[in-house]
Amino acid sequence: MIVRDAIDDDRDAVFALANVLALERPVDRTAFEVQYAAARADERTELLVAVNDRMVGYLLGVISPMFVYNGAFAFVQELCVAAGSRRTGVGAALMAEFESRASLAGAGATALATSRAGAFYEALGYAGGATYF
Repeated sequence: MIVRDAIDDDRDAVFALANVLALERPVDRTAFEVQYAAARADERTELLVAVNDRMVGYLLGVISPMFVYNGAFAFVQELCVAAGSRRTGVGAALMAEFESRASLAGAGATALATSRAGAFYEALGYAGGATYF
């Protein structure tokens, strides 16, 4: 498995995985196309994919300035691993690559919000603490 930056040809596979992740409604294809292009063009956004013989996961995150961390702040917005590839190290590999890039960008912290994968993130060393509204 390799973890790399997403390319244009990854759109369909990322779209399919995003629909697995979506909780409230299917992802609108037109909106997805706009946001996929924006994510790839934005220098603060990391859109990573994990690929074996096929796409097995993606991570969408942002690294941006934040005063209270004396540098950048990294936030994982979406992480999805294909059902058949969970518990095989794909999610951990995606997180490790994002954390590495965040560190190189001077991030003082990496955070995320989750409603379904708390145990996974705790196993990676993350701890709960914030309240989101």
